[in-house]
Amino acid sequence: MKDCTRLLEDVLIGRNELIFLKKDSKLTRILYDLKKDPYELTNIVEANPKIATEMENFVEKIKKEAHSDNSEQISKEEEEKITEELKKLGYI
Repeated sequence: MKDCTRLLEDVLIGRNELIFLKKDSKLTRILYDLKKDPYELTNIVEANPKIATEMENFVEKIKKEAHSDNSEQISKEEEEKITEELKKLGYI
């Protein structure tokens, strides 16, 4: 069976890039310091697990907030005003 590698996520925060790859059933984290290593040659995740974990936690927090049911609802009147403004601007 041929090995298959898939990119799951790629996150840039500041000077760091965290990449999640899945090869077969194994998840791999790769961390680059783009300021020191712009060509992404050295995976620094083992030397900087705290940075990788903080970035991963930040992404998970954003995902949870994006999928929560606590999103703010707008009234029908507000929706109509927004639609009218978008029409005036030529977007609709």
